[in-house]
Amino acid sequence: MSFVVWEWQGDNNVSFIPYSSEVCTVLEDAKNTNKQIVQLGPIDPFLTPYSVDTRAMEQTSAWVGRKRKVRRALIQNGHPFTESPGLRYEWDFGGGMFFPYGCSEAAEIHNATQQGSMVFNLPGTPYQIDLNNMVQTNQQTSYQRKIRKSSCTQYNTPQGYTAPPPYQPTSTQQVPAVQQRTQPPPYTPPASLPTPSRSQLSAARAHVAVKASAGAPSLPAATAAAAQSLPALNAAARPAAARLGLIPAAAAQPTPAARPTTSSPATLSSIITSNSTPYKNNSSSDTCPVCFDGMDVASTYTTSIPGVPHAGLTLGCGHHIHNPCLQAMVAASSEVTSFRCPECQRAFGTRTGDQPKDGKMSVRLDSSLRLGGYPNNSVIVVVYSFSSGTSNGVRYSANGFPRSAYFPDTPEGNEIVDLLKEAFKRHLVFTIGTSVTTGQTNTLVWNDIHHKTTLQPGAYGYPDPGYLQRIRAELKAKGVE
Repeated sequence: MSFVVWEWQGDNNVSFIPYSSEVCTVLEDAKNTNKQIVQLGPIDPFLTPYSVDTRAMEQTSAWVGRKRKVRRALIQNGHPFTESPGLRYEWDFGGGMFFPYGCSEAAEIHNATQQGSMVFNLPGTPYQIDLNNMVQTNQQTSYQRKIRKSSCTQYNTPQGYTAPPPYQPTSTQQVPAVQQRTQPPPYTPPASLPTPSRSQLSAARAHVAVKASAGAPSLPAATAAAAQSLPALNAAARPAAARLGLIPAAAAQPTPAARPTTSSPATLSSIITSNSTPYKNNSSSDTCPVCFDGMDVASTYTTSIPGVPHAGLTLGCGHHIHNPCLQAMVAASSEVTSFRCPECQRAFGTRTGDQPKDGKMSVRLDSSLRLGGYPNNSVIVVVYSFSSGTSNGVRYSANGFPRSAYFPDTPEGNEIVDLLKEAFKRHLVFTIGTSVTTGQTNTLVWNDIHHKTTLQPGAYGYPDPGYLQRIRAELKAKGVE
């Protein structure tokens, strides 16, 4: 049996990104009942500015007028999207936001895993997928992105689907009570549907851009306000938006109390002004990575910090961002001494992490060992030691410690170890999170700085000619260089 997945075209005009299962069902029904325009806001509040023309097969943003192609893809039973729950793979857009791979790419990745292929080239793309380290590498530029596996609502909308007519029994006396209960009432929107404003949506997206570095489960005040303003009838759509990566998972739950920001205006002013210059291009082709609007459109987010011009900015990495969006991003973060570009993840300032403070790092040289690819060099052995404990009120476990990592005793190998020492001082090598291997939560895991932990050949050992360059780039992304 064939099922339909609707997808929208990404910024590279090549890849397509699937809508959620809920949106796909409504779009397929609209196409097969000749409804031309579908507003996506009532289905998913965070798609409020967007509508889809099912005849022209286009998505349009009401805010900036930008159009994207949409398409219908057919999948069969056995595709990961059709499992219960659905299964998909996602790539890191930046700033903690992940987007799902399209139907064909998801099927390729899933089939490779079924065949035991953990490192492979993704057909029709320049990308190599490494499921051992959960990274995607552009083989033309060597740029890497994190990938992850997640669950989603099962995609089970059949081709040609039309919604059934509302159930209307002729007489309540003729219908058994149990049957009345099992028939869902028709969906009837209220006469006036409250819609979150563009500034509220931008605030929520700003939180998405910092959630990876903030490391806090609660929402900042602006995001809490945006989540609170969502229409009550759309509460069921919030988990779908969270799974899509458009809002933080916490926004899908009842809004907790906002935590106070720890960043003072003076601190924010110093961080921002020392790492940016005024934006001058005023071009719609430059897109703000927080609100996704063109840089020629002023941000409606109203955050204003003394000493920082209320205009667009060009960061030290060359990427552009609305200044109010950047202010919201930094203000929502638990970091007060640094921020990362949400586009390329370059760190500005001195970044610190949530690695527990009682850990130890030791380094020794072992002349009796050798690594693949370095037959004439001794081996630098780095040992990390942690114990289970409590950090910032969170009880965490430390499984698999002490952990050892290995580096060649070469000039570059020694440089990397020196950088790791600095990263460890800044509490950046480990973080408290969820183990990809075991699924255990609140446990000490690697913080996206990949280590070689075996002397044997393989994904976690040597030879690996590009490894030292990759870990250097990962350290640079943390602001250690």
